[in-house]
Amino acid sequence: MTTELMEVFSLEEGDTIEHHGSLYRVFDMDTAPNGGIDIYCTDEEGYRRIIYAAGPMDKVKILIEEA
Repeated sequence: MTTELMEVFSLEEGDTIEHHGSLYRVFDMDTAPNGGIDIYCTDEEGYRRIIYAAGPMDKVKILIEEA
């Protein structure tokens, strides 16, 4: 498995992202009133978390499973 940078607008439900050294599975995204993006996800223990991005062009590390 490797990580790559990807724009927030390209994320999909079920993607796994890395944030501050921890892994999170994306389950929803929403546009915030300030124009940012709220990324709703769960950590490896099942706790929900919201990761904030300034805009759709911000990049996050996404986990890529190699076949």
